Amino acid sequence: MTESKKIYFQHLDVIRFIAAFMVVILHSHEAWSIWFWKDGSPIEASVPFIDKLLKNLGFGVDIFFLISGFLITYILLEEKKRTNKINIFKFMMRRSLRIWPLYFLIIAIAPFLVSWLGKPSPEYWYNIFFINNFRTIETTWWVYPFPHFWSICIEEHFYLVLFPKNGS
Repeated sequence: MTESKKIYFQHLDVIRFIAAFMVVILHSHEAWSIWFWKDGSPIEASVPFIDKLLKNLGFGVDIFFLISGFLITYILLEEKKRTNKINIFKFMMRRSLRIWPLYFLIIAIAPFLVSWLGKPSPEYWYNIFFINNFRTIETTWWVYPFPHFWSICIEEHFYLVLFPKNGS
C-alpha cells in the first residue's frame, strides 16, 4: 500500500498562532512586572480587567494540548482505518526524532548555561526520565533552565496512557 498524503489541517495553524501569542504575551507581562515592579504590575492596581485578562492568557497552553491531542488521535485513527492497525513503533520513532534531539541537546548544554549564569544546578535526572512535571508539583518550584519541560513530560505520559500494552 502506498503512503497517502500527509494529514494537515491548515486552519489549526491560526489557532496555534493565537495560542502561542497568548502565552508569549502572558510571559512578557509577567517578566515585565517582575523586572520593573517588585510589588506587581501597575496594571494590576489601575486596570484590574486588563490584569485579569493578561493573567488568563495561560489558557493558550490548554489550547495547544487540545490541538495536539486531537491531531495525534486523528492521525492514529486514520492509520488504523487505512491499514487496520497502528504501527506504534513507527509513530513513536517519528515523534521521538521530532522532539527528543532538541530536548536532550538543551539538557546537555544546561550545565554550561547554568554555570555561566551562576544559577544553582538543577536535578537533571527528572528531565532525562520525563518526570520533571512531578518534581515541579512536589516542590511547587520551576527549576531553571527547565521550567517549560513539564509539557514534554506530559506528552510522554500521554503516550504511556494511549499505548498501554501492545499498542492497539
